[in-house]
Amino acid sequence: MYGGKAPTIVSEYFDGLKLSQTEIGSYVLKVESPICFTNSDQEDYCSKPFGRSVSERVIDSVSKLGQAVNLFKDNNNFMYFEEIIRHGVNASLCSAIIGLSGSNHTRSIEISVQPSPYADTENLRSKAIKICATDIPFIKRAKGYYLNQYTIPNYILIGKVIKLARENDIGNGIATIIEQKNQRNIKRRTVECLLDEGLYNQAIEAHSKSLRLHLKGVLVVSGRKSYLTNPRIFKRNIKLLVD
Repeated sequence: MYGGKAPTIVSEYFDGLKLSQTEIGSYVLKVESPICFTNSDQEDYCSKPFGRSVSERVIDSVSKLGQAVNLFKDNNNFMYFEEIIRHGVNASLCSAIIGLSGSNHTRSIEISVQPSPYADTENLRSKAIKICATDIPFIKRAKGYYLNQYTIPNYILIGKVIKLARENDIGNGIATIIEQKNQRNIKRRTVECLLDEGLYNQAIEAHSKSLRLHLKGVLVVSGRKSYLTNPRIFKRNIKLLVD
């Protein structure tokens, strides 16, 4: 990722890419990338060809995404998608894979890297990874997570009430809760909850006594805003908060 103008080596690499079909009418695309070294006076210049680094990064990122999808299937924990960001996985990668799966997203995808005939012994091995069509819906959810547009059903929210607001002294109201970090989440969210009168009164008590509030509902994340819909008490906790 480059915030400004791409370095010369990056521009030259993309200028040298060739895209073609393996045969007429085939869905298999062939991308040829140049593998060459560029002379540089920089001491920290990478000894591995840039094109090879890009190819290996793509394979590694897609592989990590596949592993995260398999883990996500078991318990719908978005934490697995958070953990692979450092491996280059993001919304753009997910979008590209989804696009390759066809208009109905029913096509499986295989990405393979064939080494140059001039590659050294260490890099002569072909590398391939397959993405099944059945994984595409989960990759869509990963994309939504990276774009901060997703929902989590049966979400357990545990945290401290930091703001209370309602128009009258009775009736429904909105409680804003700052979430406590736990094993299911990495991001500490601030969540707005529309509560009925009974839950709102419990939120008042939790706020006045510095108690944690345990709610369960559907977490809706939209951009920078997070909401808990259909909230209900999940567990009562009388322990004092420790920040």
